[in-house]
Amino acid sequence: DVRSAGDWSSVAEMCDLLRAALELMYIDGYEPFEKPVDVSLEPHYKVMIFRPMDLQQLEMNISAGVYNTPQQFLHDAQWILHNCMIYNGVASPLTDVAKTMWRVCKREVSEIVLCHDCYHMSMKKTANWFTKPCVCFVEFE
Repeated sequence: DVRSAGDWSSVAEMCDLLRAALELMYIDGYEPFEKPVDVSLEPHYKVMIFRPMDLQQLEMNISAGVYNTPQQFLHDAQWILHNCMIYNGVASPLTDVAKTMWRVCKREVSEIVLCHDCYHMSMKKTANWFTKPCVCFVEFE
């Protein structure tokens, strides 16, 4: 099920959910992926990497409204892992961190797509968030 921007109560809501998913990607060892690679220190990076991506760029894309669906965000996040594997190799400890970040991102986006209302309520942790029927449940009745 691919939701279009119109399936969200607001673009701001989807951006908030994507920001919550992004925050969870800040795991131990995230620092090399936080900002763009400094090509003055790594001159071969721009030769080897077709589409640079980092956590800061993901945040900027969210803020700029680049993503119409959570899947688009997931696609961009995958570039972090791809680029790390290409530049550092599959056996690199950095690649292990990137793989974990990717798994977190996939899990969170799948939860957002499954039921964005439940995901939103779980992030807010209101008093009845776990017992209140979500919008998706109401749609199935």
